[in-house]
Amino acid sequence: MSNKLYYRDKQLWQLIRNIAIVFLLIGIVFFTMFAAFPEPDYEDFRQDTIVIQSLTYYAGGRYSSGHYEIITDQDTNYSVSGDYDSATLREHVQAGVKAEIKYYEGIIFRFRYIKELIIEDEPLVTYVDRRRSTLLTAAITAGIIESIGAGLLCLGVWYKKSSHYTKEKTRELKERALMKGKGTTNGL
Repeated sequence: MSNKLYYRDKQLWQLIRNIAIVFLLIGIVFFTMFAAFPEPDYEDFRQDTIVIQSLTYYAGGRYSSGHYEIITDQDTNYSVSGDYDSATLREHVQAGVKAEIKYYEGIIFRFRYIKELIIEDEPLVTYVDRRRSTLLTAAITAGIIESIGAGLLCLGVWYKKSSHYTKEKTRELKERALMKGKGTTNGL
């Protein structure tokens, strides 16, 4: 019986187990981030009047969409995250224009997210409550990640239990223990 094969199986089991644990922890952290830090209620939004200095568009990455950022005359940055039409927003939001906004500050990252923007009684950004769908999406995604982790863990346990070399090594170790036990009792 080769010890190399036994230790190869043992290392494979440890690798699968560790990957499964990572998936389980990522799922827990992902769901906790969305469940523990939800977007506040509409009534809790802050209201302010700002003078716009500039409007900048930041393109998104491969898996995310871009967003607009407004910088005020007091060098405060606001991320526009409500529903809006890009062309209308670019047309009306100019330097020196006064705007009424409703926004909230993020809990983890201290960004300010504009949910409503009104210029001269014309709403350019409107608030849409997506808290329930966001939480549902987070729960489904976390569930999928958790299922992958649990599946990998079950696969690893099955592989460890059904491994030929693990069974052989266990049998070999039991035989050695029996032989040692018999050898010491015969010598007395």
